[in-house]
This record gives sequence, structure tokens and C-alpha cells, in this order.
Amino acid sequence: MSTSWQTRREKIVEVLSGFLPAAALAYVTDLILKHQARVRLTRERSSKYGDYRPPDGRLGHRISVNQTLNPYAMLVTLLHEFAHLRVWEQHKNTVRPHGPEWKEAFARIMEPVLQDEVFPSNLLTVLKRYLRNPAASSCTDPHLMEALSAHNPPSAFEVILRELPVGARFATKKGGTYSKVELRRTRCLCVCQDTGRKYLILASARVRPLD
Repeated sequence: MSTSWQTRREKIVEVLSGFLPAAALAYVTDLILKHQARVRLTRERSSKYGDYRPPDGRLGHRISVNQTLNPYAMLVTLLHEFAHLRVWEQHKNTVRPHGPEWKEAFARIMEPVLQDEVFPSNLLTVLKRYLRNPAASSCTDPHLMEALSAHNPPSAFEVILRELPVGARFATKKGGTYSKVELRRTRCLCVCQDTGRKYLILASARVRPLD
């Protein structure tokens, strides 16, 4: 192993330390180096946790992940995007983004970290169940979302929207205030208190009750 390669490896580990479970650092670092991927930690984005962009001109593989995610959620999100990378390398744009090829790639890339040394046992159980048929986004699976969110640092936004009764008022992290109208599978129909407009908000979102 060359000195420059080792230096780069050490730098990646240093940057990712604290953002990922310690036992997964070496595995993720090896993925980044193997695929020559550029991984960027971004500010919080409410519309997505991460994304993948294929090579374009002189730009190689690019992955971005919200830096506000807890270590377990960040690891799942990061490997979700690496699964997209592997599918692109094998199939380019000839298959669906979250079709069977991606589901198989995601299950395979997650397999090495499905260990007690990486995830708490209760979260590990939920993850293994989820990976039997992974969804396009972890936030659309309420059980996985709640299991991951349980490891968020304490904040005023500790109540899961699904648990609030119909008619309850609440605030979101983005600053809006709403009232809950009804639960629709993985999302809740809500009314903005300021505009009267209706929105579908993830039922697993953590909110601050106002009543």
C-alpha cells in the first residue's frame, strides 16, 4: 500500500469518525477508496437523506448524505447510495432506480455490517426484516424509521407524529405549525395553521406538540 493511499485512508477515517459507528468505519472507507467516490456531508435536507450521482465528464461517483443523521441512520443511508453506485456500474441507466437489481445490491452491501458490533440488537432485528424487501427510502418504512430515530440526540421534537391524536397541533423542525387531520398509511394529512393549506407529512416525523 502506497504512502499516499494510506494517508488518504487515514484522512477519510478521521473525517467520518463520529458520523458513523466505529465498527463500520473501515468498511465504508474501503468502499470509498475502491470506487473512488466523492462523499459529501451536507446540511439537513427535509426532502431526502442522501443521493447518488453517476460519473459525468471529469466528475466521478458522487454521494451526499445529511450530516445531521445519527450514526446508524447515516450508515444505512450511505450504503443505500453505494448500492445505487454498484447498480450504475453494472447496468448504467437500463434498470429502475429501486428495482430488483438495487434491492439485491443493497442487501449485499449491508450484509457485512449486520452485526451486533455495529448496530444495537433491537435495531439489527428491524434492519434484517426491512432488507427482505427494502423500500426506495428508509423513511417510508415506519418501523425502520422509528427504530433509527430512537437513537437521535435529545431535542424538543421527541414525539412521533403518528402517536398524536387527530386534531392535535404541532410544530415541525422547519418552523411551521400544523394540525393533524388523519393518518394515511405512512403519512399524515395535516393542515398548516398559518395558510390553511393541506400537506402530507411523514407519520414517522418527530414533532413538537403544541397542545
